[in-house]
Amino acid sequence: MAEPRVLVLASGEKEPGKGGSGYLELEEQSRTIPGILNAKLVAVVSNHENGGVRTKNKLFDTPFEFFSKPYTAEKYRFFVEKYRADYVMCSGWLPWIRGLDIRKTINIHPGKIPEFGGTWGHHVHEKALKWFEEGKGNITGVTMHFVDEVNWDHGPQFFFFPVKMRPGEDANKIGSRVNEKERAWQSYILNLVVHDHIRLIRGQLDKWQVVAVQKYTGIIPGFTGIYI
Repeated sequence: MAEPRVLVLASGEKEPGKGGSGYLELEEQSRTIPGILNAKLVAVVSNHENGGVRTKNKLFDTPFEFFSKPYTAEKYRFFVEKYRADYVMCSGWLPWIRGLDIRKTINIHPGKIPEFGGTWGHHVHEKALKWFEEGKGNITGVTMHFVDEVNWDHGPQFFFFPVKMRPGEDANKIGSRVNEKERAWQSYILNLVVHDHIRLIRGQLDKWQVVAVQKYTGIIPGFTGIYI
């Protein structure tokens, strides 16, 4: 069976050397023995030409592509077709996604969705802290979902790992603990998707439905779909 081909979309930060840690984890965890992410990263695409993602990319032989405005459906599909990607992984990708197959496009978000969606980076954790301080809840976490075109951080969710917020913590501390879990789970859960153990199908009334094969029952914490 051919190794799944994954195109990574990663914004990182504009300044060289900063950001791109999620992409770095994907690269490293696709090279572990035994494998954590048993897939080939065919290219990484960033909207910062010389930012942190490109700095980290220089450690590997994975092709780098700069994605400049406008972020059209045609451009997204160009990169997918150029590298014959089976899946697209958005790891800290900020521009709006257009024109991609929802069943093959995955995003990871460092917060609970929808409560802390629609924003990015440090702003996610500031939003979570405000929620906590207002007594609305004490859980943030890591969310993975299939990507649609309705809004940012929108689409059928299939994984949530909760992180409890603690009294006295600031947004930086919350973010540090969430990001630690984000890096730990990203490649492992993505591996289940690209090997078809978690998939998105058309269910009743033509609505999208996330399913997972039965043998993975009990080892996917936070799985939000249906086991088959």
